[in-house]
Amino acid sequence: MADRRGPKLKGPVNEKEMKIFEGLCEIQCTLKEIASAFDVTKDTIIKRIEEWYGEKFSTVFQQKKDRGKISLRRGQWKKAVDQKSVPMLIWLGKQYLEQTDKQDSGGPIEDLVFTSSIGEGGQIIQSIRSARDWESQKTFDVKASLEKIQNEAEDNEKATDEKAD
Repeated sequence: MADRRGPKLKGPVNEKEMKIFEGLCEIQCTLKEIASAFDVTKDTIIKRIEEWYGEKFSTVFQQKKDRGKISLRRGQWKKAVDQKSVPMLIWLGKQYLEQTDKQDSGGPIEDLVFTSSIGEGGQIIQSIRSARDWESQKTFDVKASLEKIQNEAEDNEKATDEKAD
């Protein structure tokens, strides 16, 4: 005995079966899923739809699926506007208003300068600054900064050793 999950399309189709077909298209079902719902082959669906509408199956199928997209769009719009859904407003803004999420770091990553120094308590202080900031100071010298860090580390190590004694 066959598993019947819906009305079976056989012989001439009726208005009720066409409404079911249209509804399945509107929720974006595939041809395979529609055939399964009616417990028939894909070829049977194609044949019956072409007979009923007098047009190619692909044309009818796309028209009915597009109706579902319109309904979905309407629902999204209502959610965004009527219910003031911020995520939906953002999404729609990106889709239709060419809005984007932009994060400006002040320039490309290669324009950033990483520095490291040792504070009074021996903690390492690290920072990332824009290369433009360093250029304006005109005092940045990598070698001198490295020597300073090494000297501070040595001084802190000596101070720690003296406290331990």
